[in-house]
Amino acid sequence: MMTSKKEFMDVLSVRLASLSVEERNAALRYYEEYFEDCEDEQKALEALGDPVDCAEQILKENGIKTKPNVGFVYQNHNENIAGASAETKKKSSERFVIALLIGIISFPLWIAAIAIIFALAVSIIALNIAAVALGTVGLVAGVVKLFTSAWAGGTLIGAALIAIGLIGLVLIPLAVRFIKLMVKLVKKVSKALSGFVNG
Repeated sequence: MMTSKKEFMDVLSVRLASLSVEERNAALRYYEEYFEDCEDEQKALEALGDPVDCAEQILKENGIKTKPNVGFVYQNHNENIAGASAETKKKSSERFVIALLIGIISFPLWIAAIAIIFALAVSIIALNIAAVALGTVGLVAGVVKLFTSAWAGGTLIGAALIAIGLIGLVLIPLAVRFIKLMVKLVKKVSKALSGFVNG
């Protein structure tokens, strides 16, 4: 007796290997739909019975004689899958340990890299704050200075506008690019580590 839909479908798929791709897919699709229509998977399994019998019936309907050793093929197939799964898990564990050791050994380099990134981030934020402050103060001072000296007031307003222009044209795009670069870098490092660990 099958214990799950997956097991049933796996046995059926192996048993129907001698059919054409179209015929086998049609048969498998029929049973997939049967499981979907039935609310209880266990009741569906009980109603369908042995997938070997189902497969034999389908093969007979298509004029194909059944092979008595297909069960052994399926058993070997399952054993191969189980062995491959265990081997994959073992390799994955080994790679995880290697990645962990590399991480521990290269820890000082990671700290230095994080410190540099943090310093760059702080510098960009500080530049933006300084430009905003300079622009605001220069604008206010320029307007006040206009009443006593038009030339000095105009100069201060011009400098303030340049500072504000730098924010929009240079500093904000620089901050955005820096953030995008950091996100991209984190994704690449995560993907590389995941790929290494999972093989």
